[in-house]
Amino acid sequence: MTAKRPPLTGSQTTFNSDPSAGIPYLMGRTWNAGNIVYWDTNDTNDKGDNDRQTFVVILSGAGPVEEIEDFYSDQVVVPFDINGSALGFYNDFMWQKTQLGQTPEPVSLSIPADPLTPPGWTSAHKLSGYAAAMWRMRFDTKGKKFTNGTPKPGWVVKGVKVYDPRLDSTYPGGSGSCRALQESTYVYSENPYLHALTWCLGRWQNGKRVLGIGAPIVGIDVDAFVQGANIADLNSWKIGGVAYSTDSKWDTLVNILQAGCGEPLALGAKISCFVNAPKVALDTVTIGDLSGPISVQATQARRDRINGIIPRYRSEAHNWEVISAAPVRVPEHVEFDGGERTKEADYPFVQDIKQAATLARYGIENSREFGPITMPLRPRWIGYKPGDALIVITPEVGLNGQKVLLTNREIDPTTGCPRFSARSETDAKHPFALGQTTIAPPTPGVTGPPVNPIPSVGAWVISASSVTDGGTTLPALIISGAIDSTSADAIIFEYREFASGMPDGDGWVGAGIEPPEISQKIIPGILPATEYQAAVSYRRQGVVGDRLILGPVTSPAIELEELTRIVDDGILDRSEKPRVVQDYTVLLDEQAGIDARATAQGITTQKTAYDTALADLTAYLGGLSPAWNDYDSDTPVVRTTFIAKFRDAYIARQALLNQIAKVAYDQAVAAIAAAENAQDTADGKINTFYQNSPPSGQGESEGDLWFDTNDTNKLYTRRSGVWVLTADTRVALAITNAAGAQATADGKVTTFFSTSTPTATAIGDLWYNSSTRELRRWNGSGWVIVSTIGADWATNILNIPTEINDGRVGAGLNADGTVKTNRVTTSAVVDNSLTKTFGVTDSGTLTGGPSYTWQDRCTYTVNMSVAGELLLWGDVQNAYSSGTLPQAWQIRFTVDGVQVGSPKGGAGWGTDSASIQRIATGIAAGNRVVKLQIRMDNVAMSSIDGTMFGMGRFNK
Repeated sequence: MTAKRPPLTGSQTTFNSDPSAGIPYLMGRTWNAGNIVYWDTNDTNDKGDNDRQTFVVILSGAGPVEEIEDFYSDQVVVPFDINGSALGFYNDFMWQKTQLGQTPEPVSLSIPADPLTPPGWTSAHKLSGYAAAMWRMRFDTKGKKFTNGTPKPGWVVKGVKVYDPRLDSTYPGGSGSCRALQESTYVYSENPYLHALTWCLGRWQNGKRVLGIGAPIVGIDVDAFVQGANIADLNSWKIGGVAYSTDSKWDTLVNILQAGCGEPLALGAKISCFVNAPKVALDTVTIGDLSGPISVQATQARRDRINGIIPRYRSEAHNWEVISAAPVRVPEHVEFDGGERTKEADYPFVQDIKQAATLARYGIENSREFGPITMPLRPRWIGYKPGDALIVITPEVGLNGQKVLLTNREIDPTTGCPRFSARSETDAKHPFALGQTTIAPPTPGVTGPPVNPIPSVGAWVISASSVTDGGTTLPALIISGAIDSTSADAIIFEYREFASGMPDGDGWVGAGIEPPEISQKIIPGILPATEYQAAVSYRRQGVVGDRLILGPVTSPAIELEELTRIVDDGILDRSEKPRVVQDYTVLLDEQAGIDARATAQGITTQKTAYDTALADLTAYLGGLSPAWNDYDSDTPVVRTTFIAKFRDAYIARQALLNQIAKVAYDQAVAAIAAAENAQDTADGKINTFYQNSPPSGQGESEGDLWFDTNDTNKLYTRRSGVWVLTADTRVALAITNAAGAQATADGKVTTFFSTSTPTATAIGDLWYNSSTRELRRWNGSGWVIVSTIGADWATNILNIPTEINDGRVGAGLNADGTVKTNRVTTSAVVDNSLTKTFGVTDSGTLTGGPSYTWQDRCTYTVNMSVAGELLLWGDVQNAYSSGTLPQAWQIRFTVDGVQVGSPKGGAGWGTDSASIQRIATGIAAGNRVVKLQIRMDNVAMSSIDGTMFGMGRFNK
């Protein structure tokens, strides 16, 4: 509706002689005053000199037309007998003969009832393919017949015939003898979509295209036009009017489909169309189907969202002139918009006011659909096309079960993934536009949650488990799942002891900020046999969304497995005592540090319980005889008491560490809140960023805060467009203390010394490989290298020298330690994991033939070091003998003789070049022969050169 009006040339109601008017193309039943191609007089000496005036007028090209129904003189029907003589008032003063525009016409136009030969008019003037009329008048000496001079003529014509696939038995579901591009089999119709389809095929006479686009049948989405034709028949949508060869071919197609409440679409290399009709959603798009970020324009611009249209259509009751009907307006939309917003709309090929009103209502409703919606999807969606409807569930951008209509499709050549453009689709608009209901649909818009993403229910789950720390099994929480937001840049995990009725915002302790890729979070260091809840929230550009609360679950009871095994027989023997002494010493050595932190944070209850438990353990061990740390003798113990004393100490220790972590976390939250409140007072808005590099392009503004997460959470403030280090480090210190407290609360760290990969017991465990001299740390999902220790400088990843005087490295390094250009030439780089490319060209000539067999255009052998995939591109250049277009030919890829995907091309391809792109998956390791092949069905065609290149994991 808001598109620029397509330009029109010529006028079907004006009788004139215009050599630049172009060929008229008459569709449906309509009026045409015709274009004069011959005009002269004859002297018969009947009633004076030059008493005969003869006109030859063309009405339509691309004939034959179905029927020339009536002739009008000054808007009055004039009948003629079989010999061309007027009956009634104009008898003996007017004659006419017409032709339908056969190809070829058997004879040129003449009038048997008045057998004169106009000057210069010969038997060669047949006007084949043109519907035309020879119209003659006799001079009235009395002035009674033609009082106002030459009367205004006009003809009502049933226009050109069209191709109807539904009447073609070679088309699936069709029945009949109608055939595409065989004009002698075409049928008369007033269906806009059949006229649009035929216009796409082009109008051909004597092997030459005279009108239309001229696309091959394989280049047209015939099914879409058939669907539109069926809907047009159901709604009695008809076409009537005259187009001209001087009009834009695409604009003419737009106007033809407009009469059927549709519009053309470019579907890759095909011409397709869309019809306004109820659509069934074919599939559902969720976040997991996206291959990139989705974007939504949530509403139409105010100037484009109209609530009224003044339709302009051609009215037979008004002498076939284009007139403006009464405005079509929707009061509900006027109220919603706060006033009238009306536009004019031209429907040049519509001749019925009811049809024009329907198109106007659809125009109003379509102008209110929101969009565009841009959706990059995964490869499985490549089969969907413009005109299809889908349901989209992406709450973070306000699409909650929203039906959308696809309007465009592009393929990313690097990934093979489709990118769709779409707009909203409101089902209720169809019965309203068709007059089936008087209830106007509401103006559509996005719905759903705030901008900050919130985890969906079921995206994450919690379970209670345990981790092993040496010989001690400690309870832990495990949170598993996957992020269900494409805009979040981090995942925040928290946990708390659960008590019935506690508010959702109370008692949370931070468990870490993780990248979006994480799928499991282990939280050790919790109390045994205790109910816990966990929370997951998403952060976007420094802003944290609402929590998804999980649980509660009950942690398992603590089991001191190693100590239990040691005293299982009631004897602490001399060989077992070193392990007990080690555990006790660790507990005692850390007491002073833990107590100091508890005192600094004002924690008394948990500290007292902790100190008491350690004192009880010390007293118990001191009362054993022989001494529990006497390595020369065995000591009898009461098994249950021995284990209970150690267990009480560990539980009290963990409870105090958890409280320290919680207090530190609360202090950090309060400090951040205070900083944000202070800045809110200053400028009304503040953003906080937590990341290891300065924010850039993330909407940062004056006063925003940035915590440098890989530099002890140093705090920076945005001042005059730059990040300035903040002198007050209390907020950063609070966050660091929280992280340190939590790390301590997480439990003991185990150090492994081995050449084989050990099994980690907890986050923070260390592993030193004595063979590679690498030190690694367990991060919860893998061993991450920290540094090399004691290795030669050449393998020390933290201290590589920039110069060696013997020339081995120094000549190839810059002063900053980077490698100079073109200095890495050694074969020591293993070539088994790099993405590489190849290219090959072939300029030899391949000639087609009637056998239509495949010929090798380009060949290349790749060595796949491992199984993988190849992304292939190819291009061919062809040549044709004069006058041989179109030809049938195809191109394809093969790997080891097996075709990849489908060939490109088909019957009727008239281009001299083409490209193809395919993805070959599941390629086994080893040497693989890749070929670009072509086949051609005619010796008049040849392929003169080709190019093929690819990308994948392989050794050349």
